[in-house]
Amino acid sequence: MLGCVQYLDYRKDLIIPSNMLNYINFKRRSFEHKRELRAVIWEREKKFSGDSVSNDRGETVGYIVPVVIRNLVAEVLVSPDSDRILLEVVQGLCDRYGLPLRVTKSGVNAPPAY
Repeated sequence: MLGCVQYLDYRKDLIIPSNMLNYINFKRRSFEHKRELRAVIWEREKKFSGDSVSNDRGETVGYIVPVVIRNLVAEVLVSPDSDRILLEVVQGLCDRYGLPLRVTKSGVNAPPAY
């Protein structure tokens, strides 16, 4: 399953506890700026054939699912208050690992256009 996270006001909005996916699909409204997308493999009948990840007791707790990062991420934003060296280090890591991503400082603190 793939879908956008829904952001709720936990004081007003009801989360139905009987649906386990609600714990994955919903977050507090204070995180709404993240605009997250979540992918979930819900294994009911052991049909997924990917590589699994197990805990200390040998129980499957997740799966390794290959993804193409450049299909999921358009750019990387660093804090607008960070030193230039951080931007350069992050850009260097993207370049080193073959991720053709633009790294820029966030404009979150920029004044509004009037």
